[in-house]
Amino acid sequence: MAELAFACLDAGRPFLEQSPRLLAGLQRLMHGLSRTLLVTEAKKLDRKAAIKWKKALKQDMPLTEEQQAAWKRLKARHPDEFSKKEVDYPFQPPNLLEALTLSSWALRMAGPGRPMGAPGPASQCFDAVYTVRNGFHPLATEYKKLITSPFSDGDAHINNAKVFFDLEQIEYVLSQSTGRGAPSDALRPHLERWASSKESLRLLAKQLKPGSFENVATLFRKAAMNQKTKAAGAIAPLFNRALHVRAPPLPDSSLLTEDPIPPSLDVRAIEKGYSTDGVAVIDDILSPVVIEELRAYCLESTIWHDLKTTYMGAYWHRGFTSPVLLRVARALQDRFAFIRKWPLTMAWAYAYSNTDIEGRNRTRSNIGIPIHADDARVNVNIWITPDEAKIGTGGGGLIIYPKTPPLSWTKSQLLQPVQKGNAVHQFIAGVSPRSVDYKYNRAAIFDSDFFHQTAPLKFKPGHASRRINLTLLFGEMDHRRERGDGSV
Repeated sequence: MAELAFACLDAGRPFLEQSPRLLAGLQRLMHGLSRTLLVTEAKKLDRKAAIKWKKALKQDMPLTEEQQAAWKRLKARHPDEFSKKEVDYPFQPPNLLEALTLSSWALRMAGPGRPMGAPGPASQCFDAVYTVRNGFHPLATEYKKLITSPFSDGDAHINNAKVFFDLEQIEYVLSQSTGRGAPSDALRPHLERWASSKESLRLLAKQLKPGSFENVATLFRKAAMNQKTKAAGAIAPLFNRALHVRAPPLPDSSLLTEDPIPPSLDVRAIEKGYSTDGVAVIDDILSPVVIEELRAYCLESTIWHDLKTTYMGAYWHRGFTSPVLLRVARALQDRFAFIRKWPLTMAWAYAYSNTDIEGRNRTRSNIGIPIHADDARVNVNIWITPDEAKIGTGGGGLIIYPKTPPLSWTKSQLLQPVQKGNAVHQFIAGVSPRSVDYKYNRAAIFDSDFFHQTAPLKFKPGHASRRINLTLLFGEMDHRRERGDGSV
């Protein structure tokens, strides 16, 4: 618990440790909305400790050298997150929720004594913030009124792909009647209410132009005034909520205690290939029970809040916090030397529409994500949808352009969209691409300097047949200069 308090409420750690009872309470309540609310809740647990905590909040408490360094790196590497509010350390933001989110971004970076970062405490921060932002915690309603988080853009918009995705997923969740995948009794009525509005929602989705993004409040308000879509308008409060998240395995489960990567992998050959080409393709990267657990988590958990035209995204800082995923990340660091040197900096999952336009009887392929680079040193992609869901042979995976850009290129140059005639377009014009075909439980690992894109894909209809990939990013582009020559 002390580690959690240090991770999320570092300035108050000395006072928290004086009262284990308060510490236990704040572990549950750390996602409070403001200092006032936090103190009010703390008083219910321990009045004496709450008074100490209130005094601590008023003091200008210094940070340790490690914390100061983490925040300097945070501000330098993520300037966009600080453009609206100046943030020097966690208690200067106007609300604790935002402080926790930003704190976890800092903690997952490598620092003194944390060569692999601190993904565990970071995930706990993310979980707490997500519970308030998208869950059914009593403070969630107040949060919606008071705060606009720097990561809330996806909550404000909706498109036809999102509506059809949610409908398919909720019907899938309701079909799970036993085990950790079954919805809770408390949240099942919300799921059933959403599912009962299926026809109204489908009609609403078909009114949206493919590729367009509409304001959620405006769309649902209009829907409520139309008799045919009235049912859809009535479920607006449930949009983008954590209606169901697959329960985590028990701490002593083999999913968390045993190595998720099979011992049979030829690590030496993989590392040699990566050092030569900057690319490693590994089949059967995860044990059968681990990949099925991750697949179940993705299929069942309503954490898909990042809207795109032809796919949905679930991010580490927005609910994608499966402890099994962190176990996989650590196992990759332990197993491969070229990953071990970098901390885990981001994780996400993408679930693609089965054709080019969601909800339409189309036969054209989903073109996926165009050419881009990711902010990392090592990029790990793992495909978790069974091969029988794929239509056709070959393709459906990744196209990688295995050439390192000049070391002189800035991060903004590396991350710029590829447009005809610009520097990235000219750079990749002379590169022979490497295609990695889609295959279940296959990992495509590559130097994240390499530009890459999704290969066109086509999968069978249905939620369980969506092509889902997991992405783990290790290190950041800023680390390119640490190698001196930009080589692999």
